[in-house]
Amino acid sequence: MTKANRGENMALTIHDIADRFEINDLLVRYCYAVDDRDWDSYQKVFTPDAVIDDTIIGGVRSGVEDHIVFMKKALAKIKISQHAISTVLLTVHGNEANTRVHCSCPMVVDVGDGKTQFFSRFITMCRTGLHSDQPPNHALQRTAAGCRDCNRRASWPPSLSLGR
Repeated sequence: MTKANRGENMALTIHDIADRFEINDLLVRYCYAVDDRDWDSYQKVFTPDAVIDDTIIGGVRSGVEDHIVFMKKALAKIKISQHAISTVLLTVHGNEANTRVHCSCPMVVDVGDGKTQFFSRFITMCRTGLHSDQPPNHALQRTAAGCRDCNRRASWPPSLSLGR
């Protein structure tokens, strides 16, 4: 990943553009992996030693394998989900990147007795990483296999902090 701090220089090199496409692809693969319950693809989004922290939204803080176990249980009553990402803010530093990505996720939940209910959650799915004034929330690294997530933490958007 090349240095692409958009605040300093608005000109993108071909490497900057390639980095952005690769990072966007990683974020999209995460969404599809969760929505499709494709845990092999989900695992490939992360580095083997990644830490995933979804405690702010009722989840767990764990490694990838334990997070998959948690996700299977947490999504058992979710009949349909559609993670949709937008407003990607990205800063690249060499082989690492910071991102902040808004995510909305409408879901159809099995509430029992053959009934379902629509529910939607809005979070800042990925809130910046290693070179941020915030604690590491979403740090990406270039690996031999391509761009991978090494530290992801969900958080509420600042405008929705609701006293948290």
